[in-house]
Amino acid sequence: MKHRAQNKLRARKRYRKMRNNPAFKRRQRMYRTNPQRFKRLASFAGFDPIPFWSASIGDGLVIGVDDDEVFYTLQDRPEELEAIYHQDFLDTAVFLEDADIERFFDILDEAMGVPLVAAAVSDALVSSMEAHEI
Repeated sequence: MKHRAQNKLRARKRYRKMRNNPAFKRRQRMYRTNPQRFKRLASFAGFDPIPFWSASIGDGLVIGVDDDEVFYTLQDRPEELEAIYHQDFLDTAVFLEDADIERFFDILDEAMGVPLVAAAVSDALVSSMEAHEI
């Protein structure tokens, strides 16, 4: 995936902006009080689904990642599986917790076959970019 470090940094920035938004806090509170509601299709991917919110897509769960697409379901239509390209997804999605960003990029690295060394270097780059930005 091109520009992995920039995408990860952008996802973290969006999370920092949204975490003070009252509507976003309601979604987080709903997720924390009733996590089973967000795990309807967990068996599809073999991992816990990753909740996200997007203004254009809505509330949803990432249930799979391929080498070029992200598979997700929406909360109001959990039986329908939808797909979107990585870059389009990363441009619109906001993850509900900071740990979800890490989980998503770990799964994405695994799906794309990125070696652990390259992922570690990219993570170090993101950390240094954040340190200089604050």
